[in-house]
This record gives sequence, structure tokens and C-alpha cells, in this order.
Amino acid sequence: MKFKSKLIVSFSKVYFKKITALNSPIIKIFLTLLCTFLCKPSLAQYNCPTDIQENMTRLDKYYKEGKIDSVYIEVNRTLSKKISVFSQQIMYYELGYYYSLKGNKNEALSAYKKSVQLTNNETDSEEFMQVTTSDIANLFFTHKQYDSVVVYLKKIVDNLSPKLHKRYCDVHSMLGFCYYQQNKIEPSLKEYNLALEVANEYDHCLKPIIINKLARVYGSQKQVKKAEDVIWESVHTLEAECNNIELKINCLKALIEVYRENELFRKAFETKLVVDSLVEKLNVDERNKTLDLAEIKFNTKLKDQENESLKKANSDKDEIVSQQKKGLIIMISAILVFSLLSVVLIIFLRQRNKLNKELAKQKTEIEQINNDLQRFNLLNQKIFSVISHDFKSPIQTLSIMLKNEEISSTENTVLKNYINDLSDQISQSNELLENLLSWAKTELNISPLVLEPVLLNELLEKLKKEFEKKLQEKDLQLMITGDKNIFITKPREVLLILLRNGLSNAIKFSPASRKILINLNHVTCTITDFGSGIPENLKAQILKGKVYPHFGTNLESGFGMGLYLCSELALKHKIILSVENNSSSTGVTFSLKF
Repeated sequence: MKFKSKLIVSFSKVYFKKITALNSPIIKIFLTLLCTFLCKPSLAQYNCPTDIQENMTRLDKYYKEGKIDSVYIEVNRTLSKKISVFSQQIMYYELGYYYSLKGNKNEALSAYKKSVQLTNNETDSEEFMQVTTSDIANLFFTHKQYDSVVVYLKKIVDNLSPKLHKRYCDVHSMLGFCYYQQNKIEPSLKEYNLALEVANEYDHCLKPIIINKLARVYGSQKQVKKAEDVIWESVHTLEAECNNIELKINCLKALIEVYRENELFRKAFETKLVVDSLVEKLNVDERNKTLDLAEIKFNTKLKDQENESLKKANSDKDEIVSQQKKGLIIMISAILVFSLLSVVLIIFLRQRNKLNKELAKQKTEIEQINNDLQRFNLLNQKIFSVISHDFKSPIQTLSIMLKNEEISSTENTVLKNYINDLSDQISQSNELLENLLSWAKTELNISPLVLEPVLLNELLEKLKKEFEKKLQEKDLQLMITGDKNIFITKPREVLLILLRNGLSNAIKFSPASRKILINLNHVTCTITDFGSGIPENLKAQILKGKVYPHFGTNLESGFGMGLYLCSELALKHKIILSVENNSSSTGVTFSLKF
């Protein structure tokens, strides 16, 4: 993995950050952007995992364009996806790098440490960990926390190979500088000498950078002679091998600082004169380069202008030909478009005429169907009117007659039992007929339903009186609890049907001498009995409309349709009806939620 360049760049960022400590905002902005564009390594510098290649390409683009905030968005978007551990390690490094550019030290450290924690035993991951650790050291170095710099550099220094001479020299030079700042002279000299040995072996042009720092250490210890020797050795190396005037100037400036520190002002002045002459020479070289570049740029501009003139002449000729071609193409296109529109218009008119005929035919059929439906609806209304008057009245008359004391008080036991059974069956039939007629009226809109506020307690008291005889026959105690002043805005007839069915079932399936509890609150009404309950499979089938005739605890007969009809009626009027067995495994709770 090619992390060598990346690690070198990470150390170079330190010097950008130190310079940005200057007071000039313009210099700070310029150097920050320069650090972004020049110091950030590109995707090509290392082998990127396949699952984040596109993301890293976008990050590289954002860095080059200076869109730093887009980097943060892209990194977080990538981390939110499912990616490999090594990819996460890279992304957290990028997040730390973003925070470091923003000057947010704590967030940068947090992200860098997460990246280090994701290190595994693979070679690529280990090398990337070294890059991240060096950036952590850079952060502490920028804030002059040299103890922390030493701690983090020690984590990677033992694994550095001298063959990677640039990385090796950078790390040992930084350690030497930190030891020097901590006034640990021996360790500082040791680190600088280690870096110097590798530079002597692999790259002599690295020596001046190391020697400048080493000379400062000698100077602080009053070893001016040693400082002079290493500085002039560095200068001779630069003259013989590297041809780098800027580094030579820096070496002599370091020697000036040593002289001043040791109060050798004459030597410092003499050396300053040499530096000034070198600076003047460098400035002359720079001016010459600038003039050469300006001349080249001027000649290039002249040639570009000539080429532009020729291009413009050719372009004018091409424009004339192009305009002629465009005119011909527009004319042909207009003819084709007109022809096509004519064909489309003819097809559209034919289709519209055909559609109008079909719509007229369908309208006639719909009108006929509506007439038939109205006729059938009137017929249904007549049928139910006949049932409600000509069939319901005899049943009620027969029921009243059977309850007459003269008939019910007969001394013939067999006849008396038959009369009682017949009276019960007629009552059940009359109740079923009442429910069916009420349900049919709501479904067929035979009689309009009025939405009005209804006092639930009033309806329940009415039903309590209606079922008073049945309650007495079984010695049942009906208790109404909760808020008795609740008004529900629903049709009165619908509420009566639902509550009558729930209370009727509770009485029918309650053993003698038990309680029936009715509870009211602002959204629900529950009717709870303590009978045998309903088997789950039978309850589901009843609610689906399958009729199962069954008997109550006193052998009261029933058709099994009431609960189904009530569920349909409740659904139509947006009332939630539920029937659940009690948790105590005895009885059922009939619930209406409005």
C-alpha cells in the first residue's frame, strides 16, 4: 500500500498550521487553502477498497475544488452505509482530517482515535494506522503539546524501516525537536543523529533540514563549534549535490540564530551579509524566471490570438453554411410536423366520435340500471313495511296473549310448560325480527337516521326496564358504573340496536345470581358478564357471518345472527365493536368504541 507519500504529507501539514498562527487573515486563508489542495493526498496514492472507491474519488474532487463542507457530508453518508472495517478506518481518518482543517482539535482527535481502534492485522490496515497516528502527533505538535507528540510517535517509530528514509527522517527529527522543547538534550541529539545517519546513507539532500535543527540543539548547549561544523557541512552538501539556494539560506539563518543566542554578534552580522547576498541572488533568479515565464506567456498569447482569428474566419464560413442547412432542415421538419399533426387530428376525431357513441350507450344502460334499482328499492321498502306491520303485529299480539295471567296461570303443568316455551320462542323471534328490520332500515335507508347527541345512560336505563323481567327470572344484578353524563353523537336507533344485543347476550349466557357490569367513559361502553364465554373459533366464525343456533344458560333459544348484524351495523357507522373473553376465563366483555 502506498502510504509513504501520505505520511510525508501529514508531517508537512504541521508547518502550514504553524504559519497560519500569524495575525494576517489573508495569509491564514491562503495557506489553509494551499494546505487543502497540496497537502491532501489523492486516491491514487494508495489502494482504495472497492466498496468506497467512488466515495474517495468524490472526496478527492471536493478537496481540489475547496468544497471542505462537502467532504463532511460525503464521509458521514459513506459511514452510514454497510462497508468493510478497513473502509471504516479510512473514512474515520478522512473525518479527522476534515476537523483538523476546520481547527476543531477535539473532534479531529476523536475521529482519528476511532480510525486507530479499527486497525486489524492486515498490512494495509497497519500502515494506515501509522498514517493516522502521525496525524494525531501533528495535532498535538501544532498546539505545542510535545509530551503527547512523543507518546504517539513512539507508537510507530519502532516499526519504521530506514529504507523509507523520508518517513524515517521526518519522524526522528520531530521526536528530536520535541525532546529539545522538553529540555531533554541527550534524547534529542540521539534522534537527530539517527535521522542524520539514514540521510547520509540514502539522501544527502535531507541532511540540511536535520542539521539545521541539530545546530540549534548544539547552540543551546554553548557548543558553537559543533554547530558551525554541522551547518557548514550542510552548506557544502547543498552546493555540491542539491543545488538548493533556499535550503542554504535556511542553514545560514539557523547559524545566525546560534551566534545570536551565544552573543557572537559579529559573526552573526558577517553571516547575515552572506545570507543577504544569497537572498539577492535568489531574488534575481526568481525575477529572471518570472520574466522568462512572462515572455513565454506573451508569445503563447500572440499565437493563440492568431489561431483565434483563423478560427473565427473559418467559423464565419461554417456559420453561413450551417444557417443554410438549418433553414432547409426547418422547412422539411415543418412540412413533416404539419402532415403528422393532420394525421393525428383525423385519428383523434374518429376516436372521439367512437368514444362519444360508447359513452351515450353506457349512459343509457346506466339510466336503465338506476331505474331498475329505484324500482327494486321501492319494492324492498314495501316488503319491509308489510313485514313490520302485517307480520310483526300478530307476533306481538300473540306474545301479549301468552303472557296473560288467565292463560299462564292454568293448572295443567304440561300445557303451562308449553305456553312458557312458546312465549320464550316468540320473544326471541320478535327480538330477531326487530334487529333485522332495524338493520334493514339503516342499510336500505328506508327511514333517515338523525345524528344527534345521545345520553348513553338514558338508553341503558331504558333497556334495563325492557329486560327487567328477564333479569328477575335469573336473579341477575345489572350495575352501571363510570361517567353517566356522556353524550355520543350517533343515530339513537343504531345505539339502541347495538346495546340491546350486547345486554341481551349478557343476560342469556349468564348463570343465575350473577352480576352484569356496564362501564361508561368518554370513548367506550363495555358490557361484561360472568358466564361460560365464547370459544375462540366460534367467535371468529360468528363475526364472519356464519350462523350457529345456540342456547342460553336457561335454554333460551337464539339464531346466532345478532352479533354479526351488529358488527356490520357498527362498521357502517364508524363504531369499533369487539367481543373478548375475560382474562379470568369466565364470561365475555362486549365493547363499543365510539
